[in-house]
Amino acid sequence: NTFGLNFFYTEPVKPNNIIDFDYSLNTGSNLSVKKAYNFDTVTNTYNEPDTLTTNTITNRNTQQNFKIGYNYLGKIAQFQVGMSMLHTFMTNENDYFSYQKMIEQNLWNWSPRASAFIKLHGHRNLQVNYRGTSKSPTTDMLEPIPDLTNPYLINSGNPDLKQEFQHAFSINYSASNTKNFRNLFL
Repeated sequence: NTFGLNFFYTEPVKPNNIIDFDYSLNTGSNLSVKKAYNFDTVTNTYNEPDTLTTNTITNRNTQQNFKIGYNYLGKIAQFQVGMSMLHTFMTNENDYFSYQKMIEQNLWNWSPRASAFIKLHGHRNLQVNYRGTSKSPTTDMLEPIPDLTNPYLINSGNPDLKQEFQHAFSINYSASNTKNFRNLFL
């Protein structure tokens, strides 16, 4: 189950200059139930719970993202610089046969963002972008029981796993010739 909400507001501060504000709230939960049984020689069936590979995990994740940015919108160039502050609150409840374990993580990340769009000579443009993002681990990544579906590669999750932070940087160049219909995108 997931739910999201977003508010966005822009305010012109002078001609061609805008400040933007953005707030988003996303919350979700995942439930993973894994059951495995061992062979019971008395009943001749698989009805003995396997305590090594049976687990129930509930993951709840709430993220709030606060953003502010400055935008310049000129005829030849457009620029944007800004910052994001991301707050994540995550709980993981693991239920094993012999015990229960609950892990709470309260994380703050900030990330800059910047972009520039420049019109070069003729129909040529250059665009440069940077942004940073955070990504929370999935339920399978957090589940500390072994996954025995592939006996050659046995994976086990890490319940203490933190979220990851990614940097994305791109440069794009485009040129077009309207007389002979040639386009170049790099």
